[in-house]
Amino acid sequence: MENTLGIDLFEDSQDIPEHLQVMLDKHSQAFENGDYRLLLKAHQELQSIGYTFEYYLDGCAYDLRPIGTIGKTEIDN
Repeated sequence: MENTLGIDLFEDSQDIPEHLQVMLDKHSQAFENGDYRLLLKAHQELQSIGYTFEYYLDGCAYDLRPIGTIGKTEIDN
C-alpha cells in the first residue's frame, strides 16, 4: 500500500493481504452480526497480527488498517 493516510481495508478490499483475509473470514460472524463480544475478540486477534479497526455503537466495523496508520474517518474530521 502506497498511501498510508486514510486507510479502510473494509472499503478497499482489493488491498487486503491474504493472512488478514484469513483472519477476517474466521471472524465473519462478528462483523456480520455486530456482536460486541465477538468484535472485541476479533479486534484483539487482529491487533496480534498488526491491524486494528473501530466500530460504532451499532456494531458496524470501519477503518480496518495497519496499526500506526490513519483511518479514513479520521482524516474527514
